[in-house]
Amino acid sequence: MSARRFCKTRSWPLLTIALLLIWLPAARSADMTLGAAHLGRAADHVLKPAPMARHTALTQSVLYDVGGVAFYETAVPQDEQLPETVALRYLPDEPDGVRLQVTLDDERVIAVLFDWQIVPIAQFVDGYGTFCTTLFGHLENPDVEAQIYASGGNIINYHPAFKDTLLGLRLFQQDLLIINQETVHLPEENGAPLYGAGEPAIDLAGNRLGWAAWTGAFGAMNTDQRTSRRSYLICDRHVAIQFSTGNGYLELTGEPYYYCWRYRRDEPDYDSEASFQATVSALDAQLQKKKLTKEGPAQRKFLITELLVAAAQYENEYYMYDAGVFVELIRLQGESARRKFLDGMTAGQLRNLLIMLRLDLASNEVIFLQEQSDFISKRGDQVRGINPCVWDATVLTMRYAAFFRFCKRHAPENWEQFMSQINHIDMQPHVETPSTYLPAGAAPVPAPAGPAV
Repeated sequence: MSARRFCKTRSWPLLTIALLLIWLPAARSADMTLGAAHLGRAADHVLKPAPMARHTALTQSVLYDVGGVAFYETAVPQDEQLPETVALRYLPDEPDGVRLQVTLDDERVIAVLFDWQIVPIAQFVDGYGTFCTTLFGHLENPDVEAQIYASGGNIINYHPAFKDTLLGLRLFQQDLLIINQETVHLPEENGAPLYGAGEPAIDLAGNRLGWAAWTGAFGAMNTDQRTSRRSYLICDRHVAIQFSTGNGYLELTGEPYYYCWRYRRDEPDYDSEASFQATVSALDAQLQKKKLTKEGPAQRKFLITELLVAAAQYENEYYMYDAGVFVELIRLQGESARRKFLDGMTAGQLRNLLIMLRLDLASNEVIFLQEQSDFISKRGDQVRGINPCVWDATVLTMRYAAFFRFCKRHAPENWEQFMSQINHIDMQPHVETPSTYLPAGAAPVPAPAGPAV
């Protein structure tokens, strides 16, 4: 049974140098950079559909397999008075940036949003899921995927609404913003930064000052809290996103939240041997209390039932294993099939499997690091100073996704009409989002020779 581990850069077994000389079979020349880093393109997956309820629960499986940027909250009126009438209307003949008209009761206002922002955010809300981007992604070819991670790179996956959009590019960069100095730049194609309508030209000198200010502030934080984070999720967890109107415009408030976390086994005082012994002792105490210390049908029934309970918890909250007996178990559908599978194991095998599973579930419990989370989240202005284009696009996405959810929920018929208006807009600029990130110093791997002719 193999367990997977990760941080913002995944940990993979080292591959041979020769493997790194094989490039992505489905890739083409990307010619896209982020500072000194290389952004490549390959056949990648999009984020898998899943119920919103699961995504809003920040379980180990969610944080492990996706991480990145996720928005799921719904906006509320600032005055707490729900409007009776809610309507969105796209006005194609107006200048870009003032084409979104919002009606709240008898008041009509303009939402300052450009086409390259309106379409993906609305499609994101209209479709499945709540995750926008992740650096823990997958490629269609798992061998190539392993090579990229082994080289110190990352694989970027996107919600379908953000794939091949400038907004998707901004959200991917947000995930790196506070940990990677290359993010003071904007992605460039053929040496030119990519901009959307309404964005200011990059101030590279100002961004570098912003990076220095941020690293100085973060460096002053308590050392243990600063270095012990395993990862973070940029989200709107418990963020109050509110809307109001003023001077003929829609106004939205709310700032993204950095949810920092680590595993129980990452805690400074975690003792793996002591945890193992405690798990064994707890099971022995259970068996003794139920008078099941001797092997027999009653003990087997108890162990099988406990394994089925643990399997259900794993499916709902965890993702740690790629292969092994337990993976074979959870691939089976239905309790009867699983019981039959477990019936084929000895009492000793059942006991050992249960101890291992309980130990792994406990040691991989997610610990929310509130001090560090609040420290980062309260310094949005400093984070913005690293790259205003990236931060502003992220804030805008969070706020309007929440507002669009409000509109969709309270005026579903109008929402369908609005989506039919905007689904065929030709967004500018046209962007092919990258799916691989290779840091500075990791040379891009050459493409394989073409087929013999």
